[in-house]
Amino acid sequence: MELKKAILLIVILILAGALIVGATSGFGNDDDELYQVSLLQSFMHGEYDGFVSVKDLKSHGDTGLGTFDGANGEMIFLDGVVYQADSDGNINVMEDSETVPFATVTHFDCDSKMSDISAKDFDDLTKQLDKKINETGVNQMYVMKIKAECKNITVRSVVKQEKPYDEFTEVAARDQKVFPHDNLNGTIIAVYFPDYMDKLNMHGWHLHFPI
Repeated sequence: MELKKAILLIVILILAGALIVGATSGFGNDDDELYQVSLLQSFMHGEYDGFVSVKDLKSHGDTGLGTFDGANGEMIFLDGVVYQADSDGNINVMEDSETVPFATVTHFDCDSKMSDISAKDFDDLTKQLDKKINETGVNQMYVMKIKAECKNITVRSVVKQEKPYDEFTEVAARDQKVFPHDNLNGTIIAVYFPDYMDKLNMHGWHLHFPI
């Protein structure tokens, strides 16, 4: 995702609690828990079969990001609604029966805010986000809602994959679709994992935007 000249209001959830990895039910709705379906390393090596339903995912959070069976587009989980940004550039509300191979979600409860932020591109934005987490601890997990007014923004998605699955680096190089947009407002979901958790999830910042 590339942002240009965006004005941002950012609300932040600091996740100092547990990372729960799996597909079982029975966990409480603790806003200091981050629920993750599968592992990044598994997904990157081509494990795209969905095994957790959207319905089950909603029991573990109301905000997050991920993808769908067959790596079918980008997931944006915002305020309890699960959206798909598909490979044609459309935004779809997903049925509870859809399945998920990889996702990171939480019950969002604001712990902190940043306001009146202006960023010219992705790197500029993440540098400013880094300054904030340097104050609160870089070795924690974070989920942020970024209310953005974007003069220019470029988003991406990927085409649904068919078996036998290729590794995601090959998929992204071959089947990624890019969509530039002008003058868009919306809420970006940003998830941060510290460097030492790079085998569990993408370390640093991961952003999805339902245009």
